[in-house]
Amino acid sequence: MSNRLRQFFMQYKFHTMALDEEFLKCHLDYKERALFDRLGKKEQNHSISVAKGLSEIKDLENHNQLVKVGLLHDVGKSMRPLSIMEKGLFVVAHKVLKKKMKRLASFDGVASYLYHGERGAEILRRHNVFKNQPLFYDVVKTHHWSEEILIQKNRKEKFFIYHSQLKKIDDQY
Repeated sequence: MSNRLRQFFMQYKFHTMALDEEFLKCHLDYKERALFDRLGKKEQNHSISVAKGLSEIKDLENHNQLVKVGLLHDVGKSMRPLSIMEKGLFVVAHKVLKKKMKRLASFDGVASYLYHGERGAEILRRHNVFKNQPLFYDVVKTHHWSEEILIQKNRKEKFFIYHSQLKKIDDQY
């Protein structure tokens, strides 16, 4: 929970930070940048931080695509952005309610919090962002899923490598 508190306070920092335009130009084409620009400023800076963390892992196959995943992993949040207070409330509620939180998914904000990965994967699929490596749609879709759930789904080893790297760095920011 202390990690979540740190993330909560980082949201204020991300809201005031300038975007790293050079980093974005190096990793996103025009169409992908348009998707990225749908995000709020705090999500944009969060995504840049995640992508920069992923960019430091040089020995992974499809390194540049994984950096792009970092930049676009939260694009599903653009369908229904959450305020800092909503996100904080939903994080606490999710911690308390666990799986029961899904019962509240009829509320737009809760659905955005719970299902932004799935929504983001669908947006990216519609725009053919990872058409040459469709594995990355699943990485975006599942970036908040636990390893236990993924094991039950019989995911491939390469998927686990990408997923674990994204999840580890995403959880830091």
